[in-house]
Amino acid sequence: MRLAASLGIWLAGLTAVILGIHGSVQLNAERSDLASAARRELTLLATAVRGAVENAVRDGQEPDAAALLEQLELRDPAVDIYVFDSAGAVLGRSRGSEPNLGLARAVARASAGVDALQTEHLASGDFVAIAPLRAAGGGRLVILRPSNALLADVAAEQRATVLSIGVVIAALWTGIWVVVRLRVHHPIRRFVAEIRRIRSGDLSGRLALPGRDEFAELAREFDAMAEALERTRQQLTQEADARGRLEQDMERANRMATVGELAATLAHEIGSPLQVLNGRARDLEARTDLPSDARRSASILVEQTDRVHHIVERLLDVARRKVPELRPVDVRETVRAVVELLSCQARRAGVRIVVDVRAVPVLDCDPAQLQQVLLNLLQNALRASAPGGVVRVTVERSSFPRAPDSRPQPSVVIMVDDTGTGIPETIRGRIFEPFFSAWGGEQRSRGTGLGLSVVRSIVAEHGGTVSAGESPAGSGARFVVHLPTSAPTGALSGVA
Repeated sequence: MRLAASLGIWLAGLTAVILGIHGSVQLNAERSDLASAARRELTLLATAVRGAVENAVRDGQEPDAAALLEQLELRDPAVDIYVFDSAGAVLGRSRGSEPNLGLARAVARASAGVDALQTEHLASGDFVAIAPLRAAGGGRLVILRPSNALLADVAAEQRATVLSIGVVIAALWTGIWVVVRLRVHHPIRRFVAEIRRIRSGDLSGRLALPGRDEFAELAREFDAMAEALERTRQQLTQEADARGRLEQDMERANRMATVGELAATLAHEIGSPLQVLNGRARDLEARTDLPSDARRSASILVEQTDRVHHIVERLLDVARRKVPELRPVDVRETVRAVVELLSCQARRAGVRIVVDVRAVPVLDCDPAQLQQVLLNLLQNALRASAPGGVVRVTVERSSFPRAPDSRPQPSVVIMVDDTGTGIPETIRGRIFEPFFSAWGGEQRSRGTGLGLSVVRSIVAEHGGTVSAGESPAGSGARFVVHLPTSAPTGALSGVA
């Protein structure tokens, strides 16, 4: 049951009980007042009739007494008047009083010996007045008034009282229902809706109830609680993100430590034998007196030992990053220089490089490391694009947050888009890990899985971020590098 209906029923019932008790008391008082009035009226009537009857009997004018009784009968037919002698014989009575004659005679006999006028309320409910008649030799005057009229008045008063109570209860219930709907039901419904919203995880809503009553105070406390919950959730989210970033940084640091140990071991254990093997292979390759297949084998040995040496050098570059030597660098010129350097490779691959360079500020960065970042990204884009594809390099002003919970900072953004097959969502989060390579087939043998790891390290040391995603053209991949326009204050997480 709704609150408005429940309160209305309870208050209406309580009101009915209170008004019923009050009405009962009022009815009893009304009944008592009517009885008192009836007795007073009978007393006055008995006094007047007794005087008239005594005068008529004393003067021998009995017909006058009979005429008086007839006039009283016409005036008030409900009143019965009887005149008895001392023996109880009827000397006169009003017309139509035959049904109550026996009762009147019994009352007259019962009052024998009483000289004063008296009124009584009989068990039947009728009122009676008995007056002694001195002129009739000790006779009695008896006047009966039936209780029908009195009961009719009481019944009418009772009906009016019940009707008044019903009207008051109906009006009270309606008023309570309206007031409860406006002042209680609607605020509670808003509270319920807001609680459901919070339970679903949305803490942005607020009640903001106007006024100074209890509901408004409760709404203010509820809104304060929601704001506190929202701040706590934001704080927990930020702490969880920071903890996740810390765990990622620790994992990267562990991997880099492993890479460093591996690089140092390789450089120490195979560096010297590898140089000896490479030198002997070059000597055999240069001898013209050997068969061509022997020189071909020597050439393969030179190529593969150079490749192993290159891998070891890349490992050392990843494990022991140099501190950037910052100086003012025009990013546009660096981009054009790298594109010019890779133009021959692009022509051989049948891929066109498009450069879109806007006006950007000069950056404080290490030019050699910036060139290495561009070389790695562009070489990956050329390798991913099929013949006839396009690699687009875009440089423009932008902004980025150095941390997820920080304010955006001005930056120069370098975007490299290709028209290849793109980066599957399943491996997108791992492409910056050392030794992880997304290339397959023949291209797998040409990659070491260290290029993007180097890019991430360099960008992080410059206080920027690098991210990978889908190209806006709908196919291929996009790499986005943000470099802050202000000098970096320390290495941050470089993967967005």
